[in-house]
Amino acid sequence: MSSHKFLFIPIEISVRELDSKILMALFAAQRGYQVLFGENRFFENNIKNLPQGVLFTKSFTHIQYRALIRPAKQAGFYIAGMDEEGCNRYSDPILMRRLHPEATNAANLICVWGDVQSKLVRDAYPELDENKIVVTGSPRWDLMREGGVEIFQPMAESITNVFGPHILFCSNFGMHRKNWGEYYYNVLLNNRMIDPNSESDLAMVNRIVKYYMANFKAVVKDLGKLAQARPDVRFVIRPHPQEGTAFWKKIFQNFENVDVFFEGPPEPWIMAANSMMISGCTTGLQAVTMDKNVFTYTPLDPDEENNNFLANLACPRASTFDQALEFVDMSMNNPAGFEPYMKESRGVLADHITGLDGKLASERILDEIDAHLMGDTSLDQSNPIFDSLGGVNLKDFEPNNSKFPTSTVEEIEKRTADLANRFNIPYSGSLKEIRPKVYALT
Repeated sequence: MSSHKFLFIPIEISVRELDSKILMALFAAQRGYQVLFGENRFFENNIKNLPQGVLFTKSFTHIQYRALIRPAKQAGFYIAGMDEEGCNRYSDPILMRRLHPEATNAANLICVWGDVQSKLVRDAYPELDENKIVVTGSPRWDLMREGGVEIFQPMAESITNVFGPHILFCSNFGMHRKNWGEYYYNVLLNNRMIDPNSESDLAMVNRIVKYYMANFKAVVKDLGKLAQARPDVRFVIRPHPQEGTAFWKKIFQNFENVDVFFEGPPEPWIMAANSMMISGCTTGLQAVTMDKNVFTYTPLDPDEENNNFLANLACPRASTFDQALEFVDMSMNNPAGFEPYMKESRGVLADHITGLDGKLASERILDEIDAHLMGDTSLDQSNPIFDSLGGVNLKDFEPNNSKFPTSTVEEIEKRTADLANRFNIPYSGSLKEIRPKVYALT
């Protein structure tokens, strides 16, 4: 009788992770895995009822541990994963606190973005088995490799047709909400990243909130000044998935040369732009990888918080309005002027992200999982995943439509087929929707 191994891949933010997790699922299916991927909340509600398998978690925070990792571990799952935010915030004092000790102890395999993060994790948790921490890179960066990035070309062309030549500003603030400082404090507290009785922790949070808010206000103000100073240059603002467009549209409603738009993943927007402006956003690192001219604007420079983001270290940096204006002019009139900056940026990135060449990160991750499970039959299932799930009482879940907008099955099937074609992966079309936003691939 044949046996099967199951791989479960929760996804938090679809525009950030969905395509790369589909790619990873395709490679896993090629190796014989039966894969279930989809919205994180489904797995939080159902992990105890799912058949044993490999769980690839999107983070090792305390909330993720409590909601998913702990019950999965108790049910006999093999726990692997990586921190989706572990690259850009490479020296943030909060980053290591995202790796909660209970979560890292429960993990069988902790995948990291590159050598720098590997050292940070090992230094922070010297008691961890060194074989548990592996440098793989991120599947998200596989999509920006040759062969992968072309999948975004049709959407990029559509964006260019709509907006013409333009500078793309990608926001990563998430501070449009009222009482953001209180919200941020509660996020850290609920994830046990801070001690509410520690004066040093509270001082750190107050310092970070003060910087974030001041930088946010300064960047928004100066973005408007840039648009006014160059009325012939079009600026397209792509808000962070959690921000929505309403805040930005209200701020820039009277600017004829500013558009606010959010749709789909960031890659085609990066491709379509003449250049990019960020303020510490991960999309800046994606732009460097995709050879797109980019600069980061940190108007409060010098400030130690600026240096916590890899994007501010790797991307050409403007710290004054006049410097930002120079980059705007260079973007539209002398794009070749970026090359000395971008050459340096690519060198910095190579130290932090593995998988920019050679074997894809998706395959590196699966190689590590396969090596760890070699000869282990404890997770083998006698029935295929469709049959196994047929006898399970799956609970409904409240979807998060801001982080994971609804897609039709046909859209997911097309995306899967396109990715399989681009990466030369055999695919028979064996994808089924188990629940809304949850899919099985064999």
